[in-house]
Amino acid sequence: EASVHVTDLGLLRGYAIFDYLLTRSGQPMFLDDYLSRLLRSAELLRLKLPFDRQELRRQVVELVQANDMEEGGIRFLVTGGPSPDGYTPATAPTVLILAHPMPRFDPQAYEQGVKLLLYEYRRDIPEVKTTNYIIGIHQLPRLQAAGASEVLYHDGTHIFETTRSNFFVVKKDGTIVTPEQGVLKGITRKNVIRLAQEEYPVELRPLAIEELHDATEAFVTSTIKRVAPVVQVDDIVIGAGRPGPVAARLREKLIALEQQYIAEAAPSS
Repeated sequence: EASVHVTDLGLLRGYAIFDYLLTRSGQPMFLDDYLSRLLRSAELLRLKLPFDRQELRRQVVELVQANDMEEGGIRFLVTGGPSPDGYTPATAPTVLILAHPMPRFDPQAYEQGVKLLLYEYRRDIPEVKTTNYIIGIHQLPRLQAAGASEVLYHDGTHIFETTRSNFFVVKKDGTIVTPEQGVLKGITRKNVIRLAQEEYPVELRPLAIEELHDATEAFVTSTIKRVAPVVQVDDIVIGAGRPGPVAARLREKLIALEQQYIAEAAPSS
């Protein structure tokens, strides 16, 4: 059975990273991209993984096969390991790879859109996918009271990201804008940017809070949400206050990309 020692820095100090991907039709989706981000996060936190990319890939495939995972989630968890003094990382980190049931995202969000609440905060080392979700979890009662799904982080002037998603707006001229600095470089974000560039102008740059007032659309991207329209941020109604065509089009293109990935990854008969 998987276990974590009571002196593990992931427990004692929250010194840990993770990553999360989905399996669809038995295929770990965009696995190489997720492994690259996991390895980069480990490098930035000076966590020396005992496995290389090839071995991690092999273990994921083995996990999927052992659990007969047609649809589901896979979580990598890497912590600072059992610490000799409760502060110093161990020589070898703790590494877990866990299988989860397929997460559910309310399909009504695609038809009705979601609401976000602004919150002034910037994640520590934002390019690292750490296990620190204190702010997001702490804000859950406020979100529930307001009928909102997530908080949208900002520094008083510029927007960064939400608790678990990347954020985009669509300008009146059709240009799509998303922050480039101070955010986690999401895998779905990467795919959506590439797909968007096939049809729309795309700008990766600082995004001012004031630009929300003139946006015709906004949306968030994540592994679980894919592309979900945002119709309100605090009291700011985005565009016409309903999901727009750009988010719908990009979600459609993303699903097609997933289907292509599955077809190309499937073994030939």
